[in-house]
Amino acid sequence: MSYRVASLVVGVLALAGAARGADDFAAQVDLSPLRTLVIQHQQTLKTLDSFARQTLTSITGRATIDGRDPVFSMLDIAYRPAKYVDRPLIRIRNLPLRRRIAELARDDAQQRQRIMKEGTISLGFYTGSKVAAALEQLQSQDARLSPAIEEASGAAETMEMLGDPTRFELALIPPGGSADQSWKTPRAVLGNSPKWAKYIEDQGDRPHPPLPGYEGKAELLTGMIDAYIELGKAWAAENAGQVNRQAKLLGELAAEVNPGAYPALGKRSAEVWYNRLEKFTVPGFMFYFVAFASFLLSAGAGMRRLRRAGIGFMALALLVHTAGIGIRWWLAPPGRIPIMNQFESVMAAAWFGAVIGVILEVFRPKGVYGAAASFVGWVSLVALWATPILTGVQIGADIGQVGGILLSFWLYIHVNLTIASYALIGMSFLLGVWWLVQHSRGGDEGFMGTLDACNVVVLQLAFWLLGAGIITGAVWADSSWGRPWGWDPKETFALVTWIVYLLVVHIRLVAARKAFWTAALSSVAFFVMLFNWIGVNFFMVGLHSYA
Repeated sequence: MSYRVASLVVGVLALAGAARGADDFAAQVDLSPLRTLVIQHQQTLKTLDSFARQTLTSITGRATIDGRDPVFSMLDIAYRPAKYVDRPLIRIRNLPLRRRIAELARDDAQQRQRIMKEGTISLGFYTGSKVAAALEQLQSQDARLSPAIEEASGAAETMEMLGDPTRFELALIPPGGSADQSWKTPRAVLGNSPKWAKYIEDQGDRPHPPLPGYEGKAELLTGMIDAYIELGKAWAAENAGQVNRQAKLLGELAAEVNPGAYPALGKRSAEVWYNRLEKFTVPGFMFYFVAFASFLLSAGAGMRRLRRAGIGFMALALLVHTAGIGIRWWLAPPGRIPIMNQFESVMAAAWFGAVIGVILEVFRPKGVYGAAASFVGWVSLVALWATPILTGVQIGADIGQVGGILLSFWLYIHVNLTIASYALIGMSFLLGVWWLVQHSRGGDEGFMGTLDACNVVVLQLAFWLLGAGIITGAVWADSSWGRPWGWDPKETFALVTWIVYLLVVHIRLVAARKAFWTAALSSVAFFVMLFNWIGVNFFMVGLHSYA
């Protein structure tokens, strides 16, 4: 064997050994006490699991790297940043921007091709190839690329922050007393630890004065500071045993600083599972789909026995759906009802549609109502799960604080009535399309009459609920902003949507081909509602941009 070949073999074996060592370290680290560790981020208490998923998603567009646990990946970037500097992790979704960035790799054709194909760049490329300066100049020249540039720059900034120990600190120390709501970083309480205060003085610096509220807790705080620092050292040295000891100690001490302010383990574990199950969207839409298929075959193909299966899977889907909303409500800050953003409003709308559909199906067992309701649940939950993955647009899946103006009794009534009407409009859309398909194929007149009758019931409910939602929205606006109506884009298009359905109801009364026009107009009017609910938020700026 030649020297060159031998060197190559040794090099490959060394690389394989290094990779195996990294995998062994990842497998040996016990992440359970780290996942459920509580921190305060953007005024919201969350587990480290939630924070890690949000952080990685803001960088890569996904919550994992190499399929590893999000907590491991985030801490690995923080404690061993050199491993990740040259890895293409920063996601560039916008194709024109991707093309501009690829042009900066003038001397590396392979790099250009990879950027265009995969849409990712490394932090080293971003900082070393003057990409940041080029993007800043491009942003001033082309306003259309501004959102995409801000996203890419924010991702790079987040990754830089993670790898900088002077900037990356977790606010994991609970407040000292009931009057204080601010969680502290280990650096902030150094002055409360005699050991660390003396260390700072020995270095020739003056420690910050002790923070109030932590009297008699110097030993606990010293232990937390020590564990936090040793955890980082052990992680950098790939000492899994020491990492596990310090992680466990950190979790135990954090809960002792202020037991009344620290969430219970059950609540923290529920948040971790809520994240793992994709906010309950994935199991929910799976059950809804099976229910939809069962109801569809039962009503459309005459397979009556499948109706019972549809009801069973619909019950499972509704149970999972309800659990997802309930757990989110439990995890949310006190006083916050989960209907405050796009994710929550779509989730709640689908739930209302499922409940109303089940009630109608029970009292009028035809399979049609069940098919329409399960269709709305299935499509809605698929959209909630897929939208961030496919578009990179975050629609409020992460639990956070909301403005005080949204904590209103009238808002809750207004939103619930409105989104319930949207769910019914979605059901009417399916029934209308279903009727039109049957009509085009010369379907059974009796079954088409059933579809038409069911559509009329759903349409009437949607019409009156939407009208009530608009009225209660005006009451809320008057109490919050001092005026009942301000021609905000969302208000305007809500009124337009209601007028469209007023026309549908009116044409139902006067048209000769009632069933045809009801089906056709309910199918078209659905997209008017969809633009009002979703499109206005992306294409117009107004007071309702949050949902």
